[in-house]
Amino acid sequence: MNAKKILIIPILFVFMQTPAYAQTGSNENCQITEADLAAASGIVTILHDTLIAIMQEAENLGYKGRYAKVEPVILNHFNTPLITRTVLGNRYWDSLTEAQKHEFIGIFQQLSIATYADRFDGYDGEQFVELQRNALPLRGQCPGPTGREPPAKRILIKTELHRVDDDPVSLEYLQQYIDGKWYIITVIADGVNDLSLKRGEYSDVIKNKGFDGLVEDIKTKIRDMENGSIQ
Repeated sequence: MNAKKILIIPILFVFMQTPAYAQTGSNENCQITEADLAAASGIVTILHDTLIAIMQEAENLGYKGRYAKVEPVILNHFNTPLITRTVLGNRYWDSLTEAQKHEFIGIFQQLSIATYADRFDGYDGEQFVELQRNALPLRGQCPGPTGREPPAKRILIKTELHRVDDDPVSLEYLQQYIDGKWYIITVIADGVNDLSLKRGEYSDVIKNKGFDGLVEDIKTKIRDMENGSIQ
């Protein structure tokens, strides 16, 4: 694995605001249990185990093999629809047709998978270590007025990637409970969350090239990674 590459791995981001609302009442949606913490940790473990596996088999698998192994993890455990809506911003997202939304979710998933396959391309004794499991303050009133959505339950799993003869990389995974399941909605590497940069970049592309131009730019990035032209 290229040590410099891992520092730019963050690819999926949601702006993290967690104001401390009062957590009162007996509503189960107001509770984050040990089982919740274990479930969220388990998802991170699945991702990390997969990354170690593709690193160890990187040469034999090649880019396409690494892509195939990490793909189901991204599809099953990252909430890409929420992420893409946040990256584009609600105002622009709401202006897209349903077909365009579906297209962008799909191409962003491909970009996410391709980035992992490209970055984790070799093994030199790296290990992932979990540091903390934190239940975050609820985003919303709890238990909340009748007929309204329950507050968002969120957990932050803090980990490090330990590397031989190099400083560890901090990796934090923000997860949210959606429709009965925990999903990763943010990855922060060494404190870097480039949501604002990505939103700015995409906004500029849309302004200059339109939505189709943005999609084509992302497709080009994916092709470059597949062809090994991104160093």
